[in-house]
Amino acid sequence: MALHDDLIASFAGWSPNLAQDVGRDTPLLTSGRLDSVALFQLLLWIEGRIGRPIDVTSIDMPAQWNTVDMIVAYVEREKHP
Repeated sequence: MALHDDLIASFAGWSPNLAQDVGRDTPLLTSGRLDSVALFQLLLWIEGRIGRPIDVTSIDMPAQWNTVDMIVAYVEREKHP
């Protein structure tokens, strides 16, 4: 399963409302669609894909994780080979 599809499917487990009508370019953070629990789940999802913990103080979440496409691009840049 592609990372995009895996992430969108994961939203349903984090919040049923979040999974509705989420596309690859749907604003997630700037629209308020991600609550604090879903944001924590997203952090864990990303860490699981890149294979290491993330220092959240070192990133600008709205600028780097606002859409599914942006999150997947971040994962692809940061994951270990």
